[in-house]
Amino acid sequence: MLVLTQEVGETFAIDEGITIKILGISGNEVRLGIEAPSQVKIHRAEVLRRITSRLQQRANRTPGN
Repeated sequence: MLVLTQEVGETFAIDEGITIKILGISGNEVRLGIEAPSQVKIHRAEVLRRITSRLQQRANRTPGN
C-alpha cells in the first residue's frame, strides 16, 4: 500500500489518465475530486461489494428458477 501525505489543493496521479485532488478535510472526512476517463468506473468499496454480490447471485441462478 502506498501512503501519501497531501495538503488541500494538492493532486496525485494514477497511471496517465486518473488524477486525484484533495478538495477538503473536515475532522475525519476527506473530500476527493477524481478525474478519470469515462470508461473507468469509480465506486466506493461498499457499493462495489454490493454490485459484485448481485452479479454473482445472477450468475449462480440456473435457468428456470
